[in-house]
Amino acid sequence: MGRKIGMAAAAAMFACAALWAQPGGKVAFSYLTKPHPHVEITNNYTSPVTALFYVTLEPKPAGRGGGREVGRLDTGVNWPHDRPIAPGGSLSLPVGHFVGVDPATLHPQLAAVVFADGTGLGSPEWVGMIRSGWQGLYDEIGKVEAVLSNGVREKTGKDALVMSLRAMESSLSRQGEPRPVEIAWSMVIERAIINLNRAPVDGVVGDTQKTVPVLLTNFNEWRGVLEALLQSTRQPAGANTP
Repeated sequence: MGRKIGMAAAAAMFACAALWAQPGGKVAFSYLTKPHPHVEITNNYTSPVTALFYVTLEPKPAGRGGGREVGRLDTGVNWPHDRPIAPGGSLSLPVGHFVGVDPATLHPQLAAVVFADGTGLGSPEWVGMIRSGWQGLYDEIGKVEAVLSNGVREKTGKDALVMSLRAMESSLSRQGEPRPVEIAWSMVIERAIINLNRAPVDGVVGDTQKTVPVLLTNFNEWRGVLEALLQSTRQPAGANTP
């Protein structure tokens, strides 16, 4: 998806969001500028929120504008940092700043929400992006695990293992703005490289025989979280209505 979205297209994309992102709907969504620009999301549904996207379009005074900022909560991609929003719970998330733009003129919109029971609300394109992102990340972690496991089995040195991971990273598409899924894939590879260079608590820098098993345990847990999310989405595809 390109960086620039026309205001008319954006209005069409988020038309359905205005219907359900309100008090009394499955999700309440509001934008506040004090004490800093942020959005507040309240889960009014019976199932936890596991992921969401919200989009802020840059205003167009004096011919400027056309940029956008995408914010997200994603308990799969951002595991273990992001946590689900429980039924009845609320969460505040920041809204970035466009240089020279008064925050009061911004109008963040909720693009998509996915719940733990598989329900998806909002733009089908954005709901699909969340779900395909989980699948792509699940597959990518498996590929990184295979490289690491082979490295242990063949007693590959740390530097050679890092080179193999860098080669994987360079093969990712980087034409235009990276898609969220590509950013997530790169994050998996970077997490592996950082741990190899620093070593987890029980590992030793330079000793893949000690470092990699700890890293694989972490990746297996992450993959288990993604597998559970993917199982929940095996419901009727597409975005649902209230």
